[in-house]
Amino acid sequence: MTSLVQNIGTIAGTLGAIGSIIWAIWVKLIKPDLEKEKIKRQEYYNKLDYVHKEMIADGNGSMKSSINYLKAGFVRVETRLDEIEGNQKVYMNLQGIAYWISNEHGDCTYASPGLCKITQRSESELMSRNWMSWIHSNDKDRIIAAWKFSTDNQASFDEIYMMKKPDGDYIKVWSVAFPKITNTMGGKLGKMTIIEENVKV
Repeated sequence: MTSLVQNIGTIAGTLGAIGSIIWAIWVKLIKPDLEKEKIKRQEYYNKLDYVHKEMIADGNGSMKSSINYLKAGFVRVETRLDEIEGNQKVYMNLQGIAYWISNEHGDCTYASPGLCKITQRSESELMSRNWMSWIHSNDKDRIIAAWKFSTDNQASFDEIYMMKKPDGDYIKVWSVAFPKITNTMGGKLGKMTIIEENVKV
């Protein structure tokens, strides 16, 4: 019991330090750009909505070129938001953080090198719903249900479970995921931490 408490304390301290680094990067480097691009995106939404209403009222399609122009601008803003999210991934990868990104359907679309390292799985083995294949049978139904609820309700995910390594042993992991910061297409950003290694079951 004492060892478990110490392990949890160590994990909490490590997560706190990592969290501080990510927060500093977010506040100083990412957030200003992100907020600026989000404002632009909302402006394009508003303009596009206005032009659509005018086009309906006009009835002769004379505003089609305006719509195409605004759509092109909207695409540029979305591209910039994707670039900002890409920068965030670079910063987190440099820190060796074990994390993943999922889409609005709950499919894993990115597994970091740090995540591949601690699970000893390739990125392809963790993509989409493949990561669920490695969950211990005692945990699988619970984790699938929790992930489905999290995805359907855009809620956080916070679970402890066992994952199988290629050598047949298991690791006990703690996974936490929240809606993505940019949230351009829904989905989540998740972080995994090992609680116990080389568990034989």
